[in-house]
Amino acid sequence: MVQPDQIKLQKALGIKWWHGMMWSVPVRSPWKAAFDGTMRDTFSHTYSIISPEGKGFAGTGLWAQNTASDIMPIWHDGAAVKFHMFTKGGIYKQVVLGNPLKCDGAKFVFVIPKLTFYIAESTSDKNYAFLSFALVPGWTMETHNEFSLKDMEAKFPAHSGIFKAVAALGKSDSHIYL
Repeated sequence: MVQPDQIKLQKALGIKWWHGMMWSVPVRSPWKAAFDGTMRDTFSHTYSIISPEGKGFAGTGLWAQNTASDIMPIWHDGAAVKFHMFTKGGIYKQVVLGNPLKCDGAKFVFVIPKLTFYIAESTSDKNYAFLSFALVPGWTMETHNEFSLKDMEAKFPAHSGIFKAVAALGKSDSHIYL
């Protein structure tokens, strides 16, 4: 498989700096359905590029949480991406998204359940990662929340080392906090 040229890929898919990350404008389902008593788009989909050493939104270590949608990150090409997650109750989980033939234990796709706090971290200091995100029900700004290092430390003080590792510039050794 040939790694696509990042600039050509960005232009072809309309990926631009949007809401603190390299995203395409979300494609939304034309159908609505009731989710928890509210009519919402049944799904949305967006493409994303994660830069080498990128962490969280705007590369600043911001964590996210979606209060209404399950999120399905899908790896397409490039570097593997490590997702750090905390359930609302404080259970920590880590999943690597990438090619399992090149990165032991990696997955092409997984699900981040709604209400889970998460952050994506590039595993490379040289190559970008090309991902997409599908959300059910569809993404809205109103159901998307972001949390700083200080916010996360206040919520889960026992895991301060993880939050500091993914908030710092450069590639982290966040695996040591498992």
